[in-house]
Amino acid sequence: WETPRPSQRLSWLMVTRVCSRWRQIACSDASLWTDIGYHLSEQWTHEFLSRSRSAPLSFNIMIPTSLDPKIPPYVSFKFPLALLTTRLSRSKEISVTCCEDDMTSLVNDLTTPAPILQSLYLHTDFPHHMNPVSLPEALFGHEMPALRSVKLYCVNIHWGSASFSQLGMLHIRLSDSNHVLREPSSQSRPTRA
Repeated sequence: WETPRPSQRLSWLMVTRVCSRWRQIACSDASLWTDIGYHLSEQWTHEFLSRSRSAPLSFNIMIPTSLDPKIPPYVSFKFPLALLTTRLSRSKEISVTCCEDDMTSLVNDLTTPAPILQSLYLHTDFPHHMNPVSLPEALFGHEMPALRSVKLYCVNIHWGSASFSQLGMLHIRLSDSNHVLREPSSQSRPTRA
């Protein structure tokens, strides 16, 4: 897992240091401050949220499954998850990659409306107990009219509860390349009496 250096992800912030006029323009343009992700410290995340005002947000959250010594100490992984779940109504794009336990906690909180959400990407590790994480039956309170793209990796859907009729793209993968979900053996299947 390779973390982009802050200079790569936030290089555009240099325009705020050119002169006071450029700083004023950049700080007042809410659309420049809508990308909330793992590349921001907690302090910068709050600053981005404040400067984005009510503009639609894009969340890009990656929580490594094991701490990598190459990951900078300013990276706060779980903090953005809490912010995401309290800002679903402003979320335009959600992309989360994390371990099974964190994903389970996250999806259980995805029950409030997400009226402007267009893209949902959830990726977790293959579950050790062969049961993928499941989205809640009341996903986004059944209010996700703008949702067009869904990609799920090792995350399951309750087909009878979620309304995905407006989707242009749906990609679901319930196994990783090292594991394959198999039907239960005939010995463990229920039989008719």
